[in-house]
Amino acid sequence: MREIKFRAWNKMECKMYYKPYARDEWTTEYQPLNGVLQSIKKDSEYWEPLMQYIGLKDKNGKDIYEGDILEFWPLEKYNKFNLIGKVEFYKYETRFRIVEKIGLGESFWGFSQCEKFYIVGNIYENPELLN
Repeated sequence: MREIKFRAWNKMECKMYYKPYARDEWTTEYQPLNGVLQSIKKDSEYWEPLMQYIGLKDKNGKDIYEGDILEFWPLEKYNKFNLIGKVEFYKYETRFRIVEKIGLGESFWGFSQCEKFYIVGNIYENPELLN
């Protein structure tokens, strides 16, 4: 069973906060949405939406969360080069995936299509990595 952990970006402090569960000082309540907990925040103008731990670690043993930017290597049958993408929850299939920006479009990768991946940043602290 996957461990449930969350983090949130505080816009005023420009700092990431990590908590083991959603029901704490960040929220007034939590609700399930497609099997994933979504929260209603107290001071929502100061906080970005909660990001959930996806249940996987990168090659350095770091927990991977929604919003992380990964350098990843697709399986050899797909591609032989390393790519950069962000982790997002795809609600229509209720799974996490990697979104790679290609010119004006996007390419989507499942974690099972990758040999290895490393966290190189996140969308709040390192947005330039996606350009």
